[in-house]
Amino acid sequence: MESSPEQLRGRTAPWGTAAALALAALVLFGLWLRVHGLAAEGFADDEVHKWLAANRYLHGVFSGDDVEHPMLMKWLIALCIAVGSHLGWEPETMTRLPNAVAGGVSVLAVALLGRRLFGRAAGLFAAALASCSVTLVGYQRVAKEDTLLGLFLVLLLWCMAEAKAAADDGRDPRRWELFSAACLAGMLASKYFFFLTPIPVVFYLWVRRDSRWRVPLRRWMQLVGVSLVLWAAVNWSPFLPSTWEYAKSYTTGQQTVHGSLFFMGRIYHNLVEYGLRGTPPWFYAVFAAVKLAPLTFLCSMAGLCAALWMRRDD
Repeated sequence: MESSPEQLRGRTAPWGTAAALALAALVLFGLWLRVHGLAAEGFADDEVHKWLAANRYLHGVFSGDDVEHPMLMKWLIALCIAVGSHLGWEPETMTRLPNAVAGGVSVLAVALLGRRLFGRAAGLFAAALASCSVTLVGYQRVAKEDTLLGLFLVLLLWCMAEAKAAADDGRDPRRWELFSAACLAGMLASKYFFFLTPIPVVFYLWVRRDSRWRVPLRRWMQLVGVSLVLWAAVNWSPFLPSTWEYAKSYTTGQQTVHGSLFFMGRIYHNLVEYGLRGTPPWFYAVFAAVKLAPLTFLCSMAGLCAALWMRRDD
């Protein structure tokens, strides 16, 4: 185990046999928690829309409802339907399986990012938390876009960190830059959280002063172009006129009938346009107190304090 953080310099130390076996076990266990009994509960309202949209995809129809969400998850659900319908899978299983698998992959992605930032021990502890976190497992067992968004976000951060380390180490960072552009495209093809797009620029400006990594404007334009092409190749529904018509009514609240949240015995509107008249802000404090496992919270705080202490002494 390392006694000091990597701090985005040099190559990461290999896992080693014991750590690699432990990581594989964590990924497999996390995957089992996510895929076991996927059809035990019936569809939520939002999942019904995903199921219907994915079935339309298989017939070449890309309009209808749910076009307010990107296409990537529905492509994956359509693939599961094409395979699972011949194997006797339940509709709930076919709809939720892409997220469950992505959740298992997220355990590995978290381990890679943790190792890059703080070393192998931190990577393994992070993977253990991601593998068994009750809240994380719960979200990754339902057909919501946030799982794919989170996976690509973690991969984006890892690729950016590797690009910086490669440049400082005298290696070519362009491969990692391209991977970062692909991850950004994956994020936006998973969920329209466009406010996350400046993350690569913010990260670059943050580390630039103490790094030899330089990305000229022309290279930024190339990477933006790669990301846009990949995004459009997977998620081209925004270019359809039918989507524009749907967006007009959706943005005025005429289309959405499932934007609500059951909380403390009451159903709240859960859309931005409702503001403070929707889900109350104290929902998040209650959620953290009720849903976040105490052991997860304590381990997270211990890991954060250890990381900050190691950085201070480095």
